[in-house]
Amino acid sequence: MGRIILARSGMTEYDEDERIAGSLDMPLSPKGIAEAEDLARDLKSFQVEAVYAAAGEAALATAKLVAEEHDLKVRQLPELRNQNFGCWEGLRLEDLRRMQPRVYKLWEENPCSVEPPNGEMVDEVKIRVEKALKPLLKKHDDAGFILVAPDPLRKLIRCWLKRTAADLPWETNGPLWETFDFGATAKPV
Repeated sequence: MGRIILARSGMTEYDEDERIAGSLDMPLSPKGIAEAEDLARDLKSFQVEAVYAAAGEAALATAKLVAEEHDLKVRQLPELRNQNFGCWEGLRLEDLRRMQPRVYKLWEENPCSVEPPNGEMVDEVKIRVEKALKPLLKKHDDAGFILVAPDPLRKLIRCWLKRTAADLPWETNGPLWETFDFGATAKPV
């Protein structure tokens, strides 16, 4: 039986300011560095054979701190990039809520139903998630590995691993990391 430990990358200044970062590449903030250091300590006791990072500076920096605790190198997965929110990137959530209240409410209630202007739909990201994760689950079907990703990408990965619909509202304050066991058939259980 294999195990994936799915972890959120440390916060960026955009996260702290409640801005939509999407595909923008942001470094960890000082708070994010502290979160990444805490995460590395939390995950130190797990037996893993690999540490992976989604695309982006914050995910890579977080994963490097985690990997150091396991004396491993990080492999970055460029196909696991966050959703492109197009014209919304850089906006504060409150500004989007104020400017487009109906669209914002619909997006909150059903993320799959809204396409950000010049952005991409959740379904496009789901395809990338599945394409990237299936080989990893097969490769590590009898061992453990850690995957670090930013939100909302982490939430989509979580939905895929749990086999839950991504068109439901996502929890906003989910765990910073959680484990998923999967069998030799390379499917989460």
